[in-house]
Amino acid sequence: MSKPVAIPNTFATATTVIPLSNLDQNFTAVATSINSALTYSNYAADTGAADAYVVTFTGLAAAYAAGLRIQFRAANANTGASTINVNAQGTKNITFQNAAALTAGIIAANSIVDVMYDGTQFLLMNDPAGLTGGDVVGPASAVNEQITLFDGTSGKLIKAATTGTGVVTALGVNTGSSGAFVVNGGALGTPSSGTVTNLTGTASININGTVGATTPNTGNFTTITATSLIVSKSTGWNQSADTYVTTSSGVSDVHTGMRRCLLLNDGSVNYYLNPSDSTQKVDGSASTLTGADGQVMVEIPAFYVKFTPGTTRTWSISLLPAPGYNLHPAFIKDGVAVPYRYYGAYDGCVNTTGSTYQSGLNWDNNVGVGNGQAWDTATAKLASVSGVFPAVGLTRANARTMASNRGVGWRQVDAYLAWAVELLFLIEYGTFRTQQNIGDGNTNVTNAYNAPSSGSQTDSPHSEAGKSNSIGNASTNTTNGASSASRNTAWMSYRGIENWYGNCWNWVDGFNINSNQGYVSNNEANYADDTATNYNAIGAAMVATDGYVTNCQNEPFAFLPSAVGGSSSTYWADYYTQNSGWRVAVFGGLANDGASAGGFLWNLENGSSSLNRGVGARLAY
Repeated sequence: MSKPVAIPNTFATATTVIPLSNLDQNFTAVATSINSALTYSNYAADTGAADAYVVTFTGLAAAYAAGLRIQFRAANANTGASTINVNAQGTKNITFQNAAALTAGIIAANSIVDVMYDGTQFLLMNDPAGLTGGDVVGPASAVNEQITLFDGTSGKLIKAATTGTGVVTALGVNTGSSGAFVVNGGALGTPSSGTVTNLTGTASININGTVGATTPNTGNFTTITATSLIVSKSTGWNQSADTYVTTSSGVSDVHTGMRRCLLLNDGSVNYYLNPSDSTQKVDGSASTLTGADGQVMVEIPAFYVKFTPGTTRTWSISLLPAPGYNLHPAFIKDGVAVPYRYYGAYDGCVNTTGSTYQSGLNWDNNVGVGNGQAWDTATAKLASVSGVFPAVGLTRANARTMASNRGVGWRQVDAYLAWAVELLFLIEYGTFRTQQNIGDGNTNVTNAYNAPSSGSQTDSPHSEAGKSNSIGNASTNTTNGASSASRNTAWMSYRGIENWYGNCWNWVDGFNINSNQGYVSNNEANYADDTATNYNAIGAAMVATDGYVTNCQNEPFAFLPSAVGGSSSTYWADYYTQNSGWRVAVFGGLANDGASAGGFLWNLENGSSSLNRGVGARLAY
């Protein structure tokens, strides 16, 4: 040992009386030595030569024994196979763990070497030259852009050219003489077959000889992480010809990421629902959609947008950031970028107390003592649950307050979130025409609002929430989304958002209009009616005429009508209404709006005090 334990007093040879206090001193000294970290370190400095190390310790056994472990500071680096002689007990080989002789450079000069005797040789227990950390030092003949391959014969990593006929088996990719993955200027081979998983990089990908190609000959890319990888879908619209460019339209990763869930009041997901049946959880067990397990919401992943103006305007979206793409403002909530937004799966109802959830019946006014349902906006909460008719008969400000009563982060649907869903539809279907693709929905009820304001739900033309539960996250089509002349019959759904349009209007917050000039905010603290304070003007003044929309402004994140004069089967195929002065926004249409309703129908003619049995709200987070 480097610091042998010594006994300070010897009792066997004592000739006089030894005080007991000396015994205490002995034990104290022994304990101090035992507790010293140096006692357990078999360390010494090497006094030998390169490849022939010599160390001397005090207190070691007279002969080598298996399990003996020592450390020494090497005076010289090794140049090949090496030996050690400890306490002049004889020379023993120093080897790798597999008993192979050391190679040059394994021991660096002045490095600490840790070895253990196994009964035959001393096995190297550490990496004294630091070869396994940091960069791998290649041989002098190595050139830039060469890679290492595992050689099955030698059991070593060897340098190899990145082109030619080698095989990068870790990626499951056969290399070839033509195109290759391009990483920092060096090729890694062409994927002629197989599946590439977990490919991470920051450069372009060259597939089948073409940088930027999207499809390998065979196989799939399943998990690719890259700072400049573009995975996008887009739709182009030539407004003058009313034609679309849809070669890149369709379902993106953003669309497939939309899914129903139960969201708790703290904003956390309780659980996700079965994609094809909302009455079940993902695992197939029964879900609870009545509020006890949370609010039924549609989770929408954040996405990035690129808008290209011109004769043909093109909107593109990407799940990943990419050059020319910007995060959609819907996902900059209260000044903070968020990974998801949540859109109510159903038209909102009102949670008054406990497990009591109420519709608006057929009342024009449900807020305050003596009115309809007499909702107290100080305590009532906007909700999104199955089995309840829409909460109508409330102002936008009423809905705003009741949504925020649910907790921090809760609100009613805001303008940027509404525009984001419109953009997702445009990208997926390659058109603005919603009813022609996913059904008319509940928009054609006969004599829909002829009955006077009343507390009878059967006087209301609206449909009860939950009719889309049987299709889960899916969208309807023109068959299952067809309209009906009867109340509480028809419905439609877009990717889990039931009655996205039709059934009843939904208030939209964060969007104020003053004589057709829009002002927008996505900060809940600034939400207020009839003001531009803390709002930003968006675009130019919108068209000051009602009608079917034929054109929109060149705004990447908002769909602002700039011209009307179309029909229910041309251009946007949805109607637009407006008025002068301060106005608030409602979206989607009524149960009797027919062909004028749809996912791009905006009513911007209501004052902030407006409320009636045709206007409700929808929860968002």
